[in-house]
Amino acid sequence: MTDEIGALLANQTWVIVPCPIDHPVVGSRWVYALKFLPDGTLERHKARVVAQGFSQEFGVDFDETFAPVAKMVSVRTLLAVASVRRWPLYQLDVKNAFLHGDLKETVYMELPPGYCPQTDIPDPVCLLQCSLYGLKQAPRAWFDKFHSTLLSLGFRQSQNDPSLFTRRSERVQGSSAGILLGQKKYIADLLDSTRFSDCVPVSTPMELNVKLGRETGDLLSDGGKQYRSIVGSLIYLTSTRPDIAYAVQIVAQFMSAPRTAHLAAVHRLLRYLQGTRDVGLFLPATGSLVLQAFSDSDYAGCIDTRHSTTAGVFVLVDHSFLGDARSRIRFLSHPRRQSTELCQMWYLNWNGFSDYLQILVSHVDLVRDGIIRIFYVKSEDQIADLLTKAFTASRHSYLASKLMLRDLHQFGGGC
Repeated sequence: MTDEIGALLANQTWVIVPCPIDHPVVGSRWVYALKFLPDGTLERHKARVVAQGFSQEFGVDFDETFAPVAKMVSVRTLLAVASVRRWPLYQLDVKNAFLHGDLKETVYMELPPGYCPQTDIPDPVCLLQCSLYGLKQAPRAWFDKFHSTLLSLGFRQSQNDPSLFTRRSERVQGSSAGILLGQKKYIADLLDSTRFSDCVPVSTPMELNVKLGRETGDLLSDGGKQYRSIVGSLIYLTSTRPDIAYAVQIVAQFMSAPRTAHLAAVHRLLRYLQGTRDVGLFLPATGSLVLQAFSDSDYAGCIDTRHSTTAGVFVLVDHSFLGDARSRIRFLSHPRRQSTELCQMWYLNWNGFSDYLQILVSHVDLVRDGIIRIFYVKSEDQIADLLTKAFTASRHSYLASKLMLRDLHQFGGGC
C-alpha cells in the first residue's frame, strides 16, 4: 500500500485541495489482488487505489467512455502474417497504464482510506490531475493517449480495427518455424474452478444428434449464475479453439434462463477440454499469404425458431483459423437476401457472367474481375462444417486437424 501511494504521488496523480461545495466528490477504495507468473506461481501481492466510478455523474465529471479493444481476429491475423514473414514478436506492458490518460473533466475524489497527507487544508480531497483506475472515462483517456503517442511516432491506425497500428520499417527476418497458440493453463484453471480437473474425458465437445431448446430440462436452482460464468470462460477460449466454437455458441443461447440439459452440455464441453487441454492453434511459417473463405450452414437447426446456423472460416497461411460461427439470425441482418446474393454469385460462376443479369449486389464485380474466385467444396473437405453441427469423434478430429489444431507436445509444450 505504501508503494502504491508513493507511485501515485510520484506520478502527480492528484493535488490536495479543500472539499468543494458545488461539485460532487467521487469515493475511493483499495483493491487487493494476487499477481501470478505464467507458470502459475505467486509473484507478489498487489494493492491498488481505485475511484468509485459508480458515484460519478454524467455531464458533470465524465462524458464519453467508449474505448476500443483489439479484435481477436486481428490478433490471429497478425500472428499468422508474422509467422510467415518471420517477424520477431514482443509483448510489452505499460506500467500503470490508466494513470497516463489525460482528464478533460474536473474530478474530485475522497482521500484513499488510511492515507493522511501532511497538510493544513481543512476537509481535504484529491483533485485528480490525470486518469485513475475506476473512473468511467479511464479506458477512453488511456486509449486517446496511446493513440496520439503512436501517431506521433509515425504509426498508422487501421480502418478495420482501431486498436491495430502499423508502421513501415526495415525488413527483419526471424527463424521461427511457426507460432502455436495454446491456452493449456487457462483450461487447467477452468477445470479446477469447476471441479472437473479429475473428470473422465470424452472425444467430442457435443453429443451427436442432440437438439437443445429453451424448455429442455428443468431450471437451475442457482438461477444460472455458475452456468453463465463457465460459458463466458468458454467463449474466450474459442479464440484459439475453433473445435469447440459450435458447442459454445449453442450453450451461449441459453444464458438468460439455463436449464439442466444446457448445464449437462456445458459439463460435456469441460470433459472434452479435459482430454484436449494440450491442443492449440498452429500458425505455420511456411506457405503464402492467400486469403480463402469457407462458408457452410445447417438447415433450420434451432428447434425453437427454425433458424439456421451459418459459419464462415477465413483461412490465411495453410488453414490458420480466423473465423467464427454464430446463429444466422445474429450473423446476417437479412438472411433471405443473403441467400439470394449467394445464389446470384453461383449463377455468375456457372453461367459465364450474363450481360443481361440484373446485378443486385456490390461484390459481383469482384467475381467478374477475378479478384474473388468461387469454388465448389465437397462435403468431406468443407472445414466450416465443424462450426455448424456436431460430429462423430473421427470426423470431428479430421476437421479439427484441417483447422490446424495441433497437440502442444509436438512443439515442445505450451502455455
